[in-house]
Amino acid sequence: MQAYPSFAEIDEAPHAAWGGFGKAGAIDDAAFAYPIRDFYRTDMISRASPTMANCAAARAEAAAQKQKTGTHG
Repeated sequence: MQAYPSFAEIDEAPHAAWGGFGKAGAIDDAAFAYPIRDFYRTDMISRASPTMANCAAARAEAAAQKQKTGTHG
């Protein structure tokens, strides 16, 4: 326990050494928004790939036209 004193307090979250997080106030009941629009192009190799660019464009076009792709059944 001497090396890791936070384990001495069960069911307690220790405060961070650099300060607190967030701010006081009412909790908003709005749903969380997923910030990533195109998961398959989040890494630099996929972003540099012309094939992935074509796939992403085809997927975006199908979504805009509300069409199903082969991955949707």
